[in-house]
Amino acid sequence: MTSQNPSTSPFDELRQQRRQQVDEALDHALPPADAPPLTGSYVAEHEVIVYDGTDWTPQPATDQLAVVPREDSLDVSFVLLHTNAHICEWHGTMGREGDEWVSREVLEYVGERPECAMTLHVSADSLTLGDPGAVCRRAYCGARGTIDGIGFARTTRTADVSWRDGLR
Repeated sequence: MTSQNPSTSPFDELRQQRRQQVDEALDHALPPADAPPLTGSYVAEHEVIVYDGTDWTPQPATDQLAVVPREDSLDVSFVLLHTNAHICEWHGTMGREGDEWVSREVLEYVGERPECAMTLHVSADSLTLGDPGAVCRRAYCGARGTIDGIGFARTTRTADVSWRDGLR
C-alpha cells in the first residue's frame, strides 16, 4: 500500500477507507419494517493490513459487538481488529444519557487520570461505538486500535451472545 500524499501514512489511508466501507454498509443496510430486538451479537466484516516481515498484506477481519439489555442499562462487549492485528476489547455496563448509552470511568493508572466515556448510539439501522477524545482507546486498544465511529449494521444481528463471558 503506497501513500499518494507524503504527509498521509498507509495507516491513515486504511482508516479512511475502512470508515467509508462501514458508512457504505450502513447506508445500504435496510432495516426490517419492525426494528429487531436489541439483544444479540453484531458483526462488521472488513480488511486490516498485517506486516508479514516483508510486506503489508491485507487480511480479512471481523469486529464483534454483543448487547444485552437489563432493566435500565445495557451489558456491552466488543472486540475490534485493526492494523497489524492490534485489538480493542471492552466489556461493561452502560446507562442511558440522552440519546446514547454511556459508561464512564476514570483511568486511575494513566498519569492525568482522564475520564473514559465509552458510548453506544443505537439507531433503527445501526449501532455505533463512541470514544470522545480517544481516551478509552488508551486503556482498551493496542497501539493501532481505535473505537470511535466503529459501526455495526443491525441486519447483522444474531441472537447468540455466548461468545462473551458474562453476557449469558
